[in-house]
Amino acid sequence: MLKKVLIFGASSNLGEYLMKDFSKDYEVIGTYLNNKKTGMKHLNINNESQLAKIINEENPNIIILASAMSNVEQCEKTSKKAMIVNCESVKN
Repeated sequence: MLKKVLIFGASSNLGEYLMKDFSKDYEVIGTYLNNKKTGMKHLNINNESQLAKIINEENPNIIILASAMSNVEQCEKTSKKAMIVNCESVKN
């Protein structure tokens, strides 16, 4: 039985590479927020109940956090949102 990897932010550039690489040796589950991809599950990492639900349902062996707000200009314009997404959500 393959070990299971859950990748938050799998629809990002980094996430897509991680999905591809890990799928060689693991069962991989990916999540997205806005950039919907076939086979991925919708997740807002700032929503603790959604996080708990997907972790409990999937019971992964490994969790990778690849989700982030990465557009520098957007981060500067919405610094509070960037702080929540890039820093605070990790606490969840």
